[in-house]
Amino acid sequence: MLKSTDKQKSKGTNDMKVRGLVHQICKLWDDLENFERVFKLRIAKFPRLNTQLAEHSYRLVKSNDTTMEVWHKNSKGEQDRLLVEVVFEPEELLWP
Repeated sequence: MLKSTDKQKSKGTNDMKVRGLVHQICKLWDDLENFERVFKLRIAKFPRLNTQLAEHSYRLVKSNDTTMEVWHKNSKGEQDRLLVEVVFEPEELLWP
């Protein structure tokens, strides 16, 4: 099961859309590989709101085997804001 945690406040429309997308993917998918694949496909379809495409403004960073972070990149390509952290937590089995 994937759990998402908001880290910093949204600064614009695209930030809110990306947060919503992350929360939606976490409800529908249950592993980080599918999360990464679907995130990249869906963010590529975001309409351009300024001179930069959304797929170039946001980046997925894998912290470790169970955690992935969504970062906003500034115009220089540097990571400046951590938006959402996604953590994979295995579900407990109901029977042995």
